[in-house]
Amino acid sequence: MSTSVQKRLKDLIKIGESLVWSRCPEVISEATVNALIAAFDCDYASVYLLDVTGDYLIQYVACGDIPKHMHKDDRLSITTGRMLHMLTTHQPLVMDFLNPDPADWIPEGPVFRSAASAPLMVGEDVLGMFTIVHKEYYHWQEKDIDYLLDVGKLLGITVQHARIARKTTDLEILLERKRLSGEIHDNLSQLISSLNMSTEAALLSWEEGNMDWLRNDLERIRTTSREAARTLREEMLSLRTPTNETKGLISGVRECTQRFKQQWGIDTELYLDNGVETLIVSTQVELQFIRILHESLANIIRHAVASRVRVVLQGDTNGLYMQIQDNGRGFDPEAVSRERLGLRIMRERAESLGGVLRVESGSGLGTTIRVDVPWYRST
Repeated sequence: MSTSVQKRLKDLIKIGESLVWSRCPEVISEATVNALIAAFDCDYASVYLLDVTGDYLIQYVACGDIPKHMHKDDRLSITTGRMLHMLTTHQPLVMDFLNPDPADWIPEGPVFRSAASAPLMVGEDVLGMFTIVHKEYYHWQEKDIDYLLDVGKLLGITVQHARIARKTTDLEILLERKRLSGEIHDNLSQLISSLNMSTEAALLSWEEGNMDWLRNDLERIRTTSREAARTLREEMLSLRTPTNETKGLISGVRECTQRFKQQWGIDTELYLDNGVETLIVSTQVELQFIRILHESLANIIRHAVASRVRVVLQGDTNGLYMQIQDNGRGFDPEAVSRERLGLRIMRERAESLGGVLRVESGSGLGTTIRVDVPWYRST
């Protein structure tokens, strides 16, 4: 393999590496353009993407040595110069500023000599273009043109993947909002309904002049309102934990259990299997596991009357597992509708990761919640 071919392969790898972390087109990093500058040994480079109308190219990032008087508007019409021809033929555009094509836009002042632009391609679809500029004359050979096309395809595929990732993230956010609204509704709706009924009862007691009944009604209202305030406070605390305050799955689980123990005084033990602390999981896995854990602990407070809780987190060659076990009074799982929002949403969270949630309980036997997620969806 010739040295030039080896260098170009290495340069393509560097460009690819600079794009790996980008999640959306708007945050294409300066590292990408710097990699372009190094790959083509040029003095300036920029990346443009087509806007939603397909009539304009929007500059998202530009780097290099370029005088201020050469800066143009970062919004270019696709009819500028020979740009439309490049975008329709899918062929790179090469410019010689000293011997320009009549249609080319030429910057004022003899600063740069050569330039080239190439489309960002995904199959036959054009997503934008990249441009490189040289201060000295550059003789473009056929292999150079092919190289421009290869780089354009690499950038195009990356931008397309970033857009798909952004849409996937947006969908996950919408689903998460739906689940959260369901959880909050499930946790608060019964309390609010109870407040309404107690208020109606208090009004009737007052109208009938029965002060003993009125006092009892007001006591129920006070107790229920305190429970609603506590539940809402817990929900707000849990919403902050997965996205802002944790530094990974383990720290999130540890923080959730520690806060539960401190707030409620219930003996809470966290067991981490050997090696599990070194696991790297996706943000989605982290979010769903912590939300399931929070909902399980909240249910223990509301229903279990437990004095001890044990949380176990394990991982093996097959998947990731979490178990929440209490010594409370338990219940009959068959007597609880699968449509009850709390349990249903917990199951949906596990299923969104390709996993399953199981509930084992019985009168006087405590309750065990187990979440199993396969590895092929955990990373």
